[in-house]
Amino acid sequence: MTLAVDVMKASANKLEFWAGQYNDTLRQLQGWRNKDEKRYAEKYGSLTEDDKTQIERSIPIL
Repeated sequence: MTLAVDVMKASANKLEFWAGQYNDTLRQLQGWRNKDEKRYAEKYGSLTEDDKTQIERSIPIL
C-alpha cells in the first residue's frame, strides 16, 4: 500500500476502503463455498480434493 501511495499518488483512505471491500467479498464467497460443500456432503458424501479442483476449473475467470 505504501508503494501505491508513493508511486501512483493514490489516496491511502481509498485504498483502505477498497481493501476492506475486497476482504468482505472474499469472506462472503468463502462462506458460501463452505455452506455449499456442507450441503453437498450431507446429500451425496464429502468432496475429494480432486472434486474441488474440477469444480474450480469449471468456473470461468472474468
